[in-house]
Amino acid sequence: MKLQKVILNTERVLAIELMNAAQALEFRFPKKSSPTIMKIHDDFRREVPFISDDVVMYPLIEKAIQFLRK
Repeated sequence: MKLQKVILNTERVLAIELMNAAQALEFRFPKKSSPTIMKIHDDFRREVPFISDDVVMYPLIEKAIQFLRK
């Protein structure tokens, strides 16, 4: 049970890191990254939108977790 909790927490941290990376990448536009990174970014953005205003993050984190599980 403890291992499962660790895995779920790690999954949540990775989802938050992915959200941060996607945000950071968009702050660099119009510069682009590699085609592989941009493909992942575009796929991720279809699930989780760019965050421009203060919002409740829980639903977006859950969407990011679901994206990672695919």
